[in-house]
Amino acid sequence: MTPRKVSPATTWIRRALVGMGVVMLAYAFAGVLGSRDVRLPYLRFLVLAPAIHELILMPSAIAIGVLIGRFVPVAVRSTVQAALFISVVITVVALPAVLGYGRAADLPSALPRNYGRGLIIILAAVWCVALGTVVTKQLRRRQTIPKGQS
Repeated sequence: MTPRKVSPATTWIRRALVGMGVVMLAYAFAGVLGSRDVRLPYLRFLVLAPAIHELILMPSAIAIGVLIGRFVPVAVRSTVQAALFISVVITVVALPAVLGYGRAADLPSALPRNYGRGLIIILAAVWCVALGTVVTKQLRRRQTIPKGQS
């Protein structure tokens, strides 16, 4: 398999984005190192966030993409990818509430609901819609195939 030719514009955009990311990281490091108050927690975040992203999140995303590409039929692949993307976004947004960050014993109205159950209900709804979409696609596909061809 020969590698695809990348346009000069794409190369320039990639380099610009990497450059902006490096500048932002340098600015963040300079801000943390210049601060006297909370240097260690921010420095820990600035080191761990990229490390976790590069060592855990990206390899996981690539592995999931490979598995989807290998085992999910092309006709429903986009639906499964969309449902996975929506599930990840909802989970990331809901995770602090599910884990109870911000809950205080002296303030019972802070995080008063069962957020874990709510997350499960919403994820179930997302996947039910995805399943309905897949079934609808399959039924439409069968109806459009002329008789005698399968």
